[in-house]
Amino acid sequence: VAMLFSTYNNTATRVELKSKIQGRKEAALVMPKPAADLLLKLFPKEGKPTITICEKIAIVQFGGNPEVTLVTKLLGTPSMKIDEIFKAHAPNGDGCPIPPGLAAEIEKAIVLTSRDSIKEVVLFTGKGELSVTASGALGKMRTTLMLDDKKLAGSVTVSPEYLKRILPFVSRFSINDERSLVLHGGA
Repeated sequence: VAMLFSTYNNTATRVELKSKIQGRKEAALVMPKPAADLLLKLFPKEGKPTITICEKIAIVQFGGNPEVTLVTKLLGTPSMKIDEIFKAHAPNGDGCPIPPGLAAEIEKAIVLTSRDSIKEVVLFTGKGELSVTASGALGKMRTTLMLDDKKLAGSVTVSPEYLKRILPFVSRFSINDERSLVLHGGA
């Protein structure tokens, strides 16, 4: 099992791969964001990769036709510390199912904030509801979606563009400590 970590400003990603790992018994990798983005883009198209971990690089090979190989440097951040950060901010459990319609609401928020230098959407949960709020040069929106989890409570401000990019790859979410949106599962 390999844990892949990527971080960029206020966001962090942790992906657990259950594919063949060569080079180490346990692996925790920290790679640059462009490499992580490319890996996530290739994974749905190319299938499970073979990962070879060297001292300062990782080689990710997809066996499709044609075969795709991604070579990336590994960053020096101690990945186990990043895993501790995830554990500290991630609540117990697997979160709540993402409600139907969230992707469409995030698209609306992207349009409303398209002319703004700071693009933000506020997600607020409580009493079995998810409130999606955005305000921008082109207008305001506030929508309420129903949740399966009546106990989930909290709020977080996130980039609607980042959220749009990750939504197709996750199935559940949770909010913790007023600053962490934790997305769980795969598509």
